[in-house]
Amino acid sequence: MGANSTKGYFYLPALGASGQSELDLYNAGQQVADTQLPIFPQAYATGTGTAIDPWAGDCLQDAVNACPAGGTVFCRAGYYEAPAGAVLFYSNKSISVIGEGIQKTFFVTANFHGIYLGDIITDHITLQGFTLDCSAQEDDTSYGITTASCGHSYLTIKDVEVHDAGKYGIDNNRVNYGTFENLYLHGNGTLGLHPGANDTGWNKYNTYRNIYTYDNLSAGISDVGNQSLPNEYLANQYDNIWAWGNATPGIQITNQRGSSISNSYCFDNDGVGFSFYDVEEFNVSNCVSYSNGKYGVGVENSANVNLTNVIVKNNNIAETTYAGISIDDSNNITLTSCQSFDDNGTALQTYGLALTGTNTVIKLIDCKLAPNLTGEISGTTAGIVTSVEGVLDGTKAVVGDIQYHDGTNWVRLAKGTEGQVLTMGASNIPTWATP
Repeated sequence: MGANSTKGYFYLPALGASGQSELDLYNAGQQVADTQLPIFPQAYATGTGTAIDPWAGDCLQDAVNACPAGGTVFCRAGYYEAPAGAVLFYSNKSISVIGEGIQKTFFVTANFHGIYLGDIITDHITLQGFTLDCSAQEDDTSYGITTASCGHSYLTIKDVEVHDAGKYGIDNNRVNYGTFENLYLHGNGTLGLHPGANDTGWNKYNTYRNIYTYDNLSAGISDVGNQSLPNEYLANQYDNIWAWGNATPGIQITNQRGSSISNSYCFDNDGVGFSFYDVEEFNVSNCVSYSNGKYGVGVENSANVNLTNVIVKNNNIAETTYAGISIDDSNNITLTSCQSFDDNGTALQTYGLALTGTNTVIKLIDCKLAPNLTGEISGTTAGIVTSVEGVLDGTKAVVGDIQYHDGTNWVRLAKGTEGQVLTMGASNIPTWATP
């Protein structure tokens, strides 16, 4: 029995009882080969694949339909156009759709959703290596890519550009264990990227990395967490996210427990740079926010949040009353090695830190909160704990001041006068005394 050099399959063996095992082997080998071979949508298409004469009709949908579960639709460089008034393609099975790269393989939508991922829970879908051009979407109900709120685990969207969608660039509602990496999301009608869930157990363990979201008509990214159960631990991770030129927040994260964002930048957004609402056990590290219209960083209705090595400068471009960092109705918020200042010739950022509502246990460790237009801290400063370069009760420590712990908080003791000695007063509280 020889090999077919054309297709890589076995030659069909002689029929009969003696050849049955060879026939079974042949059939099994052909089935595996057919599953692993990619489907090429241009084989189903009209057109030549150019911008003027794109591959059109239902070619991409036909390829997806023909692709077995676990298989791959490979889209070579060129233009693929959706039929008028129809989805670009729809899938209810685990497949991979892979192009040759951003600005090489172009998917052009009609005035409808671009990629619609199913009406049933489906795992292991991969979208990679293409530009999704949604310029034809004229209304605010069409998405570039949508998971249709059905539920998907192990969804991967990588090396993808989505622009000019009618509403969201990517609507990844109800996704667990997803990977979203190297994405360019811009010019979309509202949000660039919109994760979220309305059901227990969804929007968890997702990784967002190397995402560039800009010039969207609302937020660059708005992750609404789990709106139905905001106390659920989600453990989502954001890293190296760049958001600029968006109409509202650059990056907005809400209703989350146990998540983190790092190495990310927000600048030149019309609203807040980073907006965190109703988050707990949440870490923000090595982030920069500058030249935004409102606050650089806003923390509201949150608890147990750490901001470490966060630089916030030259915000309040709207020239109203916005500080660099705002903390509202929150508790146990710790700022470590953070800077919030305005070094423009004419400062616009009013304060380094604005405290509103009811806040408890706000800790400042080695933080810089000057210069600014008006001052370092505004609002009620009771409950603020500071260390080293911090500020207490609206007054910055000066040479000779001493800090001691009263059993609950760190307290600053102003320097004494010449000739005074430091002694232990009532209730073990140090005090200056004149001999």
